[in-house]
Amino acid sequence: MSNGSIDSADLIQEPGVLIVINESPNATQGDYLTLYWNGIQSGLLYIESDSPENYFPWNITIDADLVPDGSYPLYYTRLDAHGNIAVSDTVIAIVRRSDTGILPAPIFPEANDSNTITGDALADGSTLVQIPAYTGMATGDDVFVYWVGADNTGNVVQDSVYSLMHSVSSTEAGHPFSVQIPAPYVSVIGTGKASAWYTVQPAAGGRARNSDTATANIDTAQTALLAPYFPEGNDGWIDSSEAMDGTPVAVRAYLGATAGDIVTVSWQGYAKEVPVIASSGSILHTLTSAEIATGFSVVVPAADIEAVGIGTLQAWYSVEFVGDGSGISATATVNIDTVHTQLFPAPTLPEAAGDNTIDSTEYADGTPMQISYPSLMEDDVVTLYWQGYLSDGITPVDGTAWSLVHPVTAAESAAGVFTEIVPASAISPIGNGMATAYYTVVLANRRGIAESMPTNVEIATQSASTLRMNCTTGAPIFDPTVQVRPINTVTLHGPAGEDVTLSLSSTSDAWFNPDGTKTLNIRLDSTGKSSAQVYCFTTGNVTVTAYLQTDPTQDASGVMTFTSWLSGQGDLQYYGMSSNAEADGETLCSVYLQTSAISTATQARLTLNNNSATIASSGSQVAFVNVSSTHAGSFDLTDKVVEAADFTLMLVDTDDYITGSVTFITPM
Repeated sequence: MSNGSIDSADLIQEPGVLIVINESPNATQGDYLTLYWNGIQSGLLYIESDSPENYFPWNITIDADLVPDGSYPLYYTRLDAHGNIAVSDTVIAIVRRSDTGILPAPIFPEANDSNTITGDALADGSTLVQIPAYTGMATGDDVFVYWVGADNTGNVVQDSVYSLMHSVSSTEAGHPFSVQIPAPYVSVIGTGKASAWYTVQPAAGGRARNSDTATANIDTAQTALLAPYFPEGNDGWIDSSEAMDGTPVAVRAYLGATAGDIVTVSWQGYAKEVPVIASSGSILHTLTSAEIATGFSVVVPAADIEAVGIGTLQAWYSVEFVGDGSGISATATVNIDTVHTQLFPAPTLPEAAGDNTIDSTEYADGTPMQISYPSLMEDDVVTLYWQGYLSDGITPVDGTAWSLVHPVTAAESAAGVFTEIVPASAISPIGNGMATAYYTVVLANRRGIAESMPTNVEIATQSASTLRMNCTTGAPIFDPTVQVRPINTVTLHGPAGEDVTLSLSSTSDAWFNPDGTKTLNIRLDSTGKSSAQVYCFTTGNVTVTAYLQTDPTQDASGVMTFTSWLSGQGDLQYYGMSSNAEADGETLCSVYLQTSAISTATQARLTLNNNSATIASSGSQVAFVNVSSTHAGSFDLTDKVVEAADFTLMLVDTDDYITGSVTFITPM
């Protein structure tokens, strides 16, 4: 590709177009990489092991027979094990088997007498390439114009590669016409050369005809700046919901920035490589002192995005420096789809049919997820998502996030449906709760993107004879300098008399109380119940797992959260609470407090307000704790009613107080 395009020799050597993707610094086990060539999924890589370096460089070859002469956008996406998606920059590959043609070469009208395009030619944001009146020119001809730059050593400047399509109008037929090459594709060359040529697809049909190549010198004395970016385009797309209030373009902090710099942010939309006149504009911005380090954003109007329909949007900016000189950035490109405004049909979970529940007899081999939507087509790329939740439908369950990238096959396109299996490992930890399933689609042949409606399903994988778990949550972190140890409680239910092994996630800073271990063996009592206490030195979620020692396949898991201490009032400096206990009259919710180091308060009082809960230390709804020497204290609460128990916590001597609430849930 030394001449800026892929020629016959290149296609024979591989054979085809060779694409090489090197390892990303963020590559990790569980990543899916999907390569898109001209909007079609053309490669899929799954990093299965914990040694991602063994999977790179990733080489993909596009068969030469599938690549007619033309320009092809190329990018890839990365989907990690947690469902986060990122997209690479887009590059343009130009395939041109021969660099000679039968049509006259284009002309550079703005080149000077030495055939040089200078920075002065870019004052209006572009330079012109003129297409001469070629033989057989007719209304409706599609003219594909190509531009490639090389530096002064002859190496191709990838960011200079540009192409567009222009349909010849009735007034243009038989006459020369010009197209615009946006300034960033010129200025990025710096000092070097640019080549331009065109291909004509006759309106009457028949074979395409190529032109000869025109070459001009490039000498732009402008500083090259980093491209802007689209904050809403982290997945590579701007959809209708993102476009409805405009699309931000963010300009990063750039080299040499000074308050008062005049920055012009420009954009241009394209539909199938054709510039959309109604999707072109610019905004003038004067840089402030605060923006020197942070950069700034402007918003492309919604109408400019909607005018594209399905296509791409490019953005760049130029700077007139306060001192002297100017600069221009490379372009940023994002895909646009404002056409698919309706959600696709939700996925179907056949094993939940009838009762909308996946139970313990149905999930052992995973559960099928069926996908069907209008115009399901070969090479569509569908990403399936699954997430488990506690019975509240809000709190995610660790270990239940699952996603899978699925390229649609010809057989599946003909059937209009396909099925994938959600693994049992993403279902079992939910226990008795719920799950949500949905999918997204990158439609083949650059037809846009879509997202489905969700399917919500009940999960009931724990029967009366298996192990079940509940965790209280929300306790503040333990500080050894504070004379109270906040606790979250694990409550287990299962076969009476069985021995159970409990474990805390190894990466957490949580420990069983009082032993200070991450593993604990306990025995279920005659009612099939037992509990354990957990404390933690840092904030965050902690996963708890358990299994029967006689049958490790009977297991359970849960998640508890440890929080920072909450700010109180006056001498009542901090407080916190653990919540979500079962309303069984035994399991504890707790309220914790700290007074200031110089506080003279001797007692704290907890009062329960209009509920059925009881404070364990007093057996009533009012209790006191001495804080005169410890400057800390706690209260334990039980309840037999499923409810939110409101309370007032007060320092008796100072009248400083706060109000709060803990929750008691339905017993298992």
